[in-house]
Amino acid sequence: MPNYAIVTDGTVTNVVVADPSAAQPGWAAIDGTTPTPGIGWAYDGTTWTPPAPPAPTAQQQAQATLAGIAAQLAADIAQLAVDLASVQAGWSTVAADDQTAILGRILAGLGTAMTAVANHAVFTGALPPPEQQT
Repeated sequence: MPNYAIVTDGTVTNVVVADPSAAQPGWAAIDGTTPTPGIGWAYDGTTWTPPAPPAPTAQQQAQATLAGIAAQLAADIAQLAVDLASVQAGWSTVAADDQTAILGRILAGLGTAMTAVANHAVFTGALPPPEQQT
């Protein structure tokens, strides 16, 4: 027996197996359709369209944010190692503008680290989100 998608207002609301003589208006045969349509798919009478993927959860968003922060922190730490090597070579030999840039990168790296720690604390529940902090 063939498979049918029950289509209501352009959206598959159910999938059934039925004898062709039992098919009703609004039922569309789906045998041989690849990929096989299912509940939530759209159908305009010609084209099957899968539903949009679900939006990422708050946890997935937080994990992605933390991964980005961790990557930036790793890059900042690598740059700080280069900067510290310059300092060890002799701070007095570093031009004043370069000294300012180096200190700026150090402060930026510390800021990134502090943000990562704060985000981790909020993500794990150790701290409430900033908008709930008093």
